[in-house]
Amino acid sequence: MKRVLMWIEDGSLSFDNRVKREAQALLETEQIEVICISPKFKGDPLIQNIDGVKSLHYWKYEGNSILGQILERITTILMSLILVPLVSIVFRVRAIHFHSPTDFFVPLFSVLRVFGLKVVYDQHDLSPELYLSRRNTSKSILYKVLLLVERLSYRLSDHVIVVNDSYKEVAINRGRIAPEKITVLRNGPIAKKFDSLIEDNNRLNNEIINLGYLGNINQADGTGVLVDLCLELLKHSDKFHFHVVGSGQDLPVLKELAKQKKVDERFTFYGRVSNQDLFRIFANVHIGIQPDPHNPLNNISTMNKVPEYMAMGLPFVAFDLKETIVSGGECGEYASNLKDFAESIHRLMSDDELRLRKGRQAYKRHLSYSSWDTQKSKIVNLYKNI
Repeated sequence: MKRVLMWIEDGSLSFDNRVKREAQALLETEQIEVICISPKFKGDPLIQNIDGVKSLHYWKYEGNSILGQILERITTILMSLILVPLVSIVFRVRAIHFHSPTDFFVPLFSVLRVFGLKVVYDQHDLSPELYLSRRNTSKSILYKVLLLVERLSYRLSDHVIVVNDSYKEVAINRGRIAPEKITVLRNGPIAKKFDSLIEDNNRLNNEIINLGYLGNINQADGTGVLVDLCLELLKHSDKFHFHVVGSGQDLPVLKELAKQKKVDERFTFYGRVSNQDLFRIFANVHIGIQPDPHNPLNNISTMNKVPEYMAMGLPFVAFDLKETIVSGGECGEYASNLKDFAESIHRLMSDDELRLRKGRQAYKRHLSYSSWDTQKSKIVNLYKNI
């Protein structure tokens, strides 16, 4: 039995569907056992079994300021220095699979390759672009450090996993590694996960058009624009309602902003919900909303929202980000600014035939292109060959 240790720094396994799917694909071979170490979120026990994955949760300091983020990285690195070697020895793991961000862990533990362990670098986000998107400067020392650490992660790992072809180009050009060392592993939902929504006829009731948002609620996700979008959309129609599913640091801010702008009655905020409640809510949603803004990271990243809307058979509206267009194709409407965004929503609201046609196209594209069922053999083959 081959054992793989997965390490997550930026979230709990309990809420990380991508890591869960990767782990499940390996477990289904019945030849690979997966152990995962991730931060402890509220409600997580220190040790638990999550769908067959042995999961260990560690305490993580969380900071918002630059100093706080430095302290966060220091405490996480200290926890990794204790837990990664300990778990590797106790479970006799054969490979360590690091999920970024951050990128410090591959260089830190690449020395373990001397002992025969394989190191896999799974790049969920580009840390240098993430920094640029938040700080808007490429001249700082920290930005140069992030580039260096990323390059070391590419070079010191045995294999690199990326989420799309844009990330693969970065790995080849900026990391200077061979294409055969890279696997593109897209992050769509399981093919049949939302099939009950496809069969639901409530979407034909369009007296009120329900607009759905599913995802984190943080500044980086562009959720702050939802209130302004609502105000812009009111110039065209008042027959709509926003259903916002998800949580994050900006959820209280978004609620307060809706009240200040006197549009809070047009929003329902659910927070994080169970799959059962998610199905119930989105069975009545007509159009998916992805408000992620233009920035260096978002333009070449694949957001989870669009593949999930496609799996639900929903047309969607998003800003015209490069990889969002690649993922969604003709199933979505793409806007260059807030005014265009509102007009695109109104166009779908006003045309039942267009909305339903794009929804059907979205589901077909999901099945053939972005569903996890079309991807999972890639990670299985990777571990068979390393």
